[in-house]
Amino acid sequence: MEAEAVAWLVCQRNGVTSRSKDYLSSLIENADFSKVSMYAIFEAANRVESRTVPPSLK
Repeated sequence: MEAEAVAWLVCQRNGVTSRSKDYLSSLIENADFSKVSMYAIFEAANRVESRTVPPSLK
């Protein structure tokens, strides 16, 4: 769930359409949110974004 949330967040921040939202919606019913780290999600998203080139600079 965390990995998919990272994918969704990175796509949302960068204007990329993805199907992550649909997949995450299907996971919510069975999710144990005590085991989901929002810190890990945001940290991973920031790391992914720091390693990509913005479209305006390509």
